[in-house]
Amino acid sequence: MSGAAQTDWRPLKSVGLMAAIGPLLAKRSEETWRYGLQTGPQHANAIGVIHGGTLSALVDQVMSLIAWEAVERQPVVTVHMDTTFLSSAKPGDFLEVEARLVERKGSMVFLDAEVMSDDALILKASCVMKRVKPRPGEERDNGHSG
Repeated sequence: MSGAAQTDWRPLKSVGLMAAIGPLLAKRSEETWRYGLQTGPQHANAIGVIHGGTLSALVDQVMSLIAWEAVERQPVVTVHMDTTFLSSAKPGDFLEVEARLVERKGSMVFLDAEVMSDDALILKASCVMKRVKPRPGEERDNGHSG
């Protein structure tokens, strides 16, 4: 990622798995948010490419942020996720994720997403998320300020 481009991205507050994988980066792009992850050797598998689990966790987290916004910032859980790995990424690559709300029906949210590295499409995903009631003391902010 170039120095000029890097100033456009800001780290989000993360907990749990994303705190260990991240930081997850975000930037405003027109009317939507874009998300990124700067990869390193800690994200690789035994054959030296970015682990599918890293990619899956990244895209799941991003889709959950979009779903969270769609249900008025209520907690969501992943009910189902399909991922298709189209190419590989290597340590040092910057991964950029764009997710879109497809539809909302009651407490269910349907989303699509893509993970890119430069001009290469790495992964396509779709998921179904469900709004759930927050547990006591669970109110969390996703780190966005807008």
